[in-house]
Amino acid sequence: EYAYGIRYNYGKEGKKKNWQPWDCMRIIMENVGAGENHGCPFRHHEGKILRKELESGPALKAGDVDAIMKKVNDGHYQVACGMHFAALHARELSTGSTNHPNQWYLESRNMLQTAEHPHKSQLKTTHVNVYANKNPAAGDQKAPDMDVFEKMDDSDLL
Repeated sequence: EYAYGIRYNYGKEGKKKNWQPWDCMRIIMENVGAGENHGCPFRHHEGKILRKELESGPALKAGDVDAIMKKVNDGHYQVACGMHFAALHARELSTGSTNHPNQWYLESRNMLQTAEHPHKSQLKTTHVNVYANKNPAAGDQKAPDMDVFEKMDDSDLL
Protein backbone atom coordinates (compact mmCIF):
# COMPACT_ATOMS: atom_id res chain seq x y z
CA GLU A 1 0.00 0.00 0.00
CA TYR A 2 2.81 2.44 0.88
CA ALA A 3 5.48 0.85 -1.29
CA TYR A 4 5.35 3.46 -4.08
CA GLY A 5 5.65 6.35 -1.60
CA ILE A 6 8.63 4.74 0.08
CA ARG A 7 10.35 4.03 -3.23
CA TYR A 8 9.62 7.62 -4.33
CA ASN A 9 11.14 9.09 -1.15
CA TYR A 10 14.31 7.08 -1.66
CA GLY A 11 14.66 8.11 -5.29
CA LYS A 12 13.70 4.78 -6.80
CA GLU A 13 10.44 5.98 -8.49
CA GLY A 14 9.11 9.16 -10.08
CA LYS A 15 11.62 12.03 -10.28
CA LYS A 16 14.40 9.71 -9.06
CA LYS A 17 15.42 12.37 -6.54
CA ASN A 18 16.87 11.28 -3.22
CA TRP A 19 15.02 13.57 -0.82
CA GLN A 20 17.12 14.97 2.01
CA PRO A 21 15.73 14.75 5.55
CA TRP A 22 14.50 18.01 7.06
CA ASP A 23 16.80 20.09 9.22
CA CYS A 24 15.80 21.29 12.70
CA MET A 25 14.42 24.67 11.63
CA ARG A 26 12.12 23.09 9.07
CA ILE A 27 10.89 20.54 11.62
CA ILE A 28 10.38 23.23 14.26
CA MET A 29 8.40 25.43 11.89
CA GLU A 30 6.17 22.56 10.75
CA ASN A 31 2.69 22.29 12.25
CA VAL A 32 1.85 19.04 14.00
CA GLY A 33 -1.79 18.10 14.34
CA ALA A 34 -3.49 16.43 17.26
CA GLY A 35 -2.64 12.75 17.49
CA GLU A 36 0.34 13.03 15.11
CA ASN A 37 3.69 11.71 16.29
CA HIS A 38 6.40 13.66 14.51
CA GLY A 39 8.20 16.95 14.86
CA CYS A 40 10.65 18.32 17.39
CA PRO A 41 9.84 17.06 20.89
CA PHE A 42 11.14 20.30 22.40
CA ARG A 43 8.78 22.33 20.21
CA HIS A 44 5.75 20.13 19.76
CA HIS A 45 5.31 18.43 23.14
CA GLU A 46 3.45 20.13 25.97
CA GLY A 47 5.71 21.33 28.77
CA LYS A 48 4.36 18.87 31.36
CA ILE A 49 4.74 15.90 29.03
CA LEU A 50 8.25 16.95 27.95
CA ARG A 51 9.36 17.42 31.57
CA LYS A 52 7.96 13.98 32.45
CA GLU A 53 9.81 12.38 29.52
CA LEU A 54 13.08 14.10 30.43
CA GLU A 55 12.79 13.04 34.06
CA SER A 56 11.86 9.44 33.22
CA GLY A 57 14.69 8.99 30.71
CA PRO A 58 18.35 8.29 31.45
CA ALA A 59 19.59 9.87 34.66
CA LEU A 60 19.38 13.62 34.09
CA LYS A 61 19.97 15.91 37.05
CA ALA A 62 17.03 18.03 38.19
CA GLY A 63 19.08 21.15 37.45
CA ASP A 64 19.67 20.00 33.87
CA VAL A 65 15.96 19.33 33.34
CA ASP A 66 15.10 22.78 34.75
CA ALA A 67 17.66 24.49 32.49
CA ILE A 68 16.38 22.59 29.43
CA MET A 69 12.78 23.48 30.25
CA LYS A 70 13.72 27.15 30.68
CA LYS A 71 15.17 27.20 27.16
CA VAL A 72 12.08 25.43 25.83
CA ASN A 73 9.80 27.96 27.52
CA ASP A 74 11.88 30.79 26.03
CA GLY A 75 11.49 29.27 22.54
CA HIS A 76 15.12 28.17 22.10
CA TYR A 77 14.35 24.62 21.02
CA GLN A 78 17.64 23.85 19.28
CA VAL A 79 19.64 25.12 22.25
CA ALA A 80 17.48 22.98 24.56
CA CYS A 81 18.22 19.96 22.36
CA GLY A 82 21.95 20.70 22.56
CA MET A 83 21.69 21.02 26.34
CA HIS A 84 19.92 17.65 26.45
CA PHE A 85 22.77 16.12 24.46
CA ALA A 86 25.34 17.67 26.82
CA ALA A 87 23.46 16.43 29.89
CA LEU A 88 23.25 12.88 28.52
CA HIS A 89 26.77 12.60 27.15
CA ALA A 90 28.74 14.94 29.46
CA ARG A 91 30.06 16.67 26.31
CA GLU A 92 28.81 19.50 24.13
CA LEU A 93 27.73 19.02 20.54
CA SER A 94 30.40 20.07 18.05
CA THR A 95 28.25 23.07 17.03
CA GLY A 96 26.79 23.90 20.47
CA SER A 97 23.21 23.54 19.32
CA THR A 98 21.53 20.99 17.12
CA ASN A 99 21.21 21.88 13.43
CA HIS A 100 19.92 18.54 12.20
CA PRO A 101 18.42 15.50 13.95
CA ASN A 102 20.99 13.26 12.28
CA GLN A 103 23.76 15.38 13.83
CA TRP A 104 22.53 14.41 17.31
CA TYR A 105 22.46 10.75 16.29
CA LEU A 106 25.84 10.73 14.54
CA GLU A 107 27.70 12.51 17.34
CA SER A 108 26.09 10.25 19.94
CA ARG A 109 26.96 7.13 17.95
CA ASN A 110 30.52 8.33 17.43
CA MET A 111 30.92 8.87 21.19
CA LEU A 112 29.62 5.40 21.96
CA GLN A 113 31.88 3.78 19.37
CA THR A 114 34.89 5.72 20.65
CA ALA A 115 34.07 4.60 24.21
CA GLU A 116 33.80 0.97 23.10
CA HIS A 117 37.02 1.16 21.05
CA PRO A 118 39.26 3.72 22.82
CA HIS A 119 42.33 2.67 20.81
CA LYS A 120 40.62 3.76 17.59
CA SER A 121 40.05 7.48 17.23
CA GLN A 122 38.12 7.11 13.98
CA LEU A 123 36.33 3.92 13.14
CA LYS A 124 36.63 3.03 9.51
CA THR A 125 33.22 2.41 8.04
CA THR A 126 32.18 1.06 4.70
CA HIS A 127 29.09 2.12 2.79
CA VAL A 128 27.00 -0.94 2.15
CA ASN A 129 23.46 -1.51 1.02
CA VAL A 130 21.54 -4.35 2.58
CA TYR A 131 18.84 -5.77 0.35
CA ALA A 132 16.95 -9.01 0.48
CA ASN A 133 17.99 -11.52 -2.13
CA LYS A 134 16.03 -10.93 -5.31
CA ASN A 135 15.67 -14.65 -6.08
CA PRO A 136 16.17 -16.54 -2.85
CA ALA A 137 15.95 -20.30 -3.07
CA ALA A 138 13.06 -21.76 -1.13
CA GLY A 139 14.03 -22.12 2.51
CA ASP A 140 17.48 -20.65 1.82
CA GLN A 141 16.76 -17.16 3.21
CA LYS A 142 18.88 -16.16 6.24
CA ALA A 143 18.59 -13.26 8.66
CA PRO A 144 21.15 -10.53 7.93
CA ASP A 145 24.33 -10.58 9.96
CA MET A 146 24.15 -7.80 12.58
CA ASP A 147 27.84 -6.94 12.03
CA VAL A 148 26.84 -5.61 8.61
CA PHE A 149 24.81 -2.86 10.26
CA GLU A 150 27.75 -1.77 12.42
CA LYS A 151 29.88 -1.36 9.27
CA MET A 152 27.38 0.97 7.59
CA ASP A 153 28.48 4.53 6.88
CA ASP A 154 26.13 7.10 8.42
CA SER A 155 27.66 10.11 6.67
CA ASP A 156 24.99 9.97 3.97
CA LEU A 157 22.33 10.75 6.60
CA LEU A 158 23.33 14.44 6.68
